[in-house]
Amino acid sequence: ASFAFVMSSEVANNASGVPCNERRVKVKGGTTLALRVWGNEEASSPDESKWLCLHGFLDNAATFDLVAPMMIKGGYASVMACCDLPGHGKSEKRQGGVYHAVDHIADAIHLAETLGWTRYSLMGHSYGGGIVQAMAAVVPERVIRVVAIEALGLLTSHPSQFTSNLRENILDRDRGLNIPNYAS
Repeated sequence: ASFAFVMSSEVANNASGVPCNERRVKVKGGTTLALRVWGNEEASSPDESKWLCLHGFLDNAATFDLVAPMMIKGGYASVMACCDLPGHGKSEKRQGGVYHAVDHIADAIHLAETLGWTRYSLMGHSYGGGIVQAMAAVVPERVIRVVAIEALGLLTSHPSQFTSNLRENILDRDRGLNIPNYAS
């Protein structure tokens, strides 16, 4: 994988016996995201055992601190990358303070690309559940399965237009530079 780790350290007080490291990774668009990576990310893992996990609103990657080790010990995963969304946990704040759902979707897609993952499974809680469902709509060829826990859906104009509009917005435009900031 061709990505730069800004920081890497082992998670303190990890009594699970499953390796967990904290990382900071810069993704397309320049945002640096913090991750908790559970399992052995250096080992060659089949796609179906790689999981990208997104937390809920006003939460952070530690949401998955109980679930991730259980998934790995149970043989359901080999690596679980649990991300702090921009402005949450240890991730940096987005320039301009704009936090739209489409930007979080793009960030998560770019994070998986930065990790070198071409196919993977997704898990999200609450707001993160809505993000992972939308990711599956935007890049279905990359997503193996989705687990959405107490998930919120995203609002759109008409259900028949949701997937094509979202896909166009994320894949056909440079993110982060052309987002209007509307007055509250």
